[in-house]
Amino acid sequence: MNNLLKTVTASLILICSTAANAVDMTKPTGTGKLAITNISIGSDGTNIDFEGPVENYGTVFATHYLQSVDGDRTRGTLTGEARAMLNDGGMVVTPHHGT
Repeated sequence: MNNLLKTVTASLILICSTAANAVDMTKPTGTGKLAITNISIGSDGTNIDFEGPVENYGTVFATHYLQSVDGDRTRGTLTGEARAMLNDGGMVVTPHHGT
């Protein structure tokens, strides 16, 4: 019985912590405009760098790396990272990726 109680408690903590870290993208916490600061085109892909102020986050810096995955270059992947230098001196970092 004690092991069952521990398992249930651990499961609830895991479920609650996962839900607490979820981001509701339908209700953004800040808006802003990022300017493109650099574009670097290479034979394997393209890097695009952005930066600018975003409300509630301070200055945001982001990098996207675009890379094709097929010979005719009509499909590809996007990877990158965004960093926010918060107004209170803290920092938030988030990776991103997609196709």
